[in-house]
Amino acid sequence: MALLLFSGRFDLSVGGISALCAVAGARAINAFGLEVAIPLALLIGIACGAVNSFVIFRLKVNSFVATLGSGYAFAGIAAVLSGQSPVSIQDLALSDYLNLALAGVPAVIYLYAAIVAAAFWFSHTVAGRSLFAVGANEEAARYAGVPVTLVSVLPFLITGACCGVAGLVTVGYNAAGLATTGSDWPLTAIAGAVIGGVSITGGEGSIIAAFVGMFLIGVVQNALVFINVDTNYQTIILGFVIVLAVTTDIAARRRLLRLTGQASAEAAQPP
Repeated sequence: MALLLFSGRFDLSVGGISALCAVAGARAINAFGLEVAIPLALLIGIACGAVNSFVIFRLKVNSFVATLGSGYAFAGIAAVLSGQSPVSIQDLALSDYLNLALAGVPAVIYLYAAIVAAAFWFSHTVAGRSLFAVGANEEAARYAGVPVTLVSVLPFLITGACCGVAGLVTVGYNAAGLATTGSDWPLTAIAGAVIGGVSITGGEGSIIAAFVGMFLIGVVQNALVFINVDTNYQTIILGFVIVLAVTTDIAARRRLLRLTGQASAEAAQPP
């Protein structure tokens, strides 16, 4: 989500993609085994990202509207594939791998660290830095020779692949593929990135900042569970956190623009 926000776009379909990957992955585990299920889930996630990219960049639909609709569609396909019931896996090898502890640390933590490290590396490549240029000023980036469409498509494909990983992780922990997987993930991911300092309007932020923001969201959620706050109230609190983070981000950018404008005006005055 942070990579998408760098380019000034969203993906509200991550929950639906993850649900589809989870259900398809569980069915593939039962039919063909884990060695087929893993690449299949990743390919499905990437394909969903490609569909989103086609709708946004070829059909010229706003990313908010396009991914909101596609998210419902992907979740609906997952519900059809699951028959409205959990798809239990017969082979628990995936669960065993995820619960495996290396040096006292669960394997899933290493997986998460690897994804964060890969995203951090990508954000410092030419394509990654181009995302910031596109998010800051798309027209200026195009005139500077940045292949805007190609660069903007990459985060959607990467996000789709990450959804495939997330879907498989839920299958491992639940020992089943659930069509309800990730229903609240989109806003949580956006909140984590924005709280970490990633600009909601694009062009600013870092992967490490997004990681810290997501970590803080996890701390808050766990704290609310620990003090027995009702689930509905947890959702309300998270909603307020998102609004506060976005409002703060926009206010900070406006203040910066005012200060920049004042500085420019003062510099333009004759001595």
